[in-house]
Amino acid sequence: MKISKRLIADMKNKEYRDAFVSEHIDTGIPFQIRALREQRGLTQKELAERAGMKQERISAIENPNYKNAFTLSTLKRLASAFDIALIVRFAPISQLVDWELKLSPESLQVVSFNEDPYFREMEEAVKQECNAASSQPEPLILSLVGNGGLCHAGDKKSAVLYPSQGPSSGLAQALSPQPAKTNLLNFGERRQKNHGIMEKLQEERKMTPQTAMAGVR
Repeated sequence: MKISKRLIADMKNKEYRDAFVSEHIDTGIPFQIRALREQRGLTQKELAERAGMKQERISAIENPNYKNAFTLSTLKRLASAFDIALIVRFAPISQLVDWELKLSPESLQVVSFNEDPYFREMEEAVKQECNAASSQPEPLILSLVGNGGLCHAGDKKSAVLYPSQGPSSGLAQALSPQPAKTNLLNFGERRQKNHGIMEKLQEERKMTPQTAMAGVR
């Protein structure tokens, strides 16, 4: 759908633009919350239990005529209940207009984490990268993969190592211990809390295979 001349003219008015942005929040969010709930086949009571709220609260949140029904904290709790992300950011008016023009019931739906193909595809890419590296003549740390895994290949074997499982080199000492169960996202969190780790990782990657693996032998 193309933008109309009338809408272009209206957007030149500051008060209209402000109202347009406000309407997107006050009406668009309640509609999407309802669409997400129905996508998952949940009742308001079931969603309320997942989010730790009362059913009446969910009813009010889904009603665009009920002003000030939600806060940022409320939306974060609902995002957790749906197991999806919540993105809050500023954007050009044109981006909002384009989104509104392309609005459809399907565009309001969002897949939960377990249904998101992105991470399955990323894991498969990591495995392929490690398999390709398995032909290396001696063990080495090939590269960073995902959000913290290290592809360790050699001796006709390949595996994805995480900071707590890495070889006993300077790299392992640079990272604090990981829980026994870890995943591709854990290191992303820790990386934000431990400044300087990325620099140490980069230094390790610049080292020759023989030097990098000196602590293993």
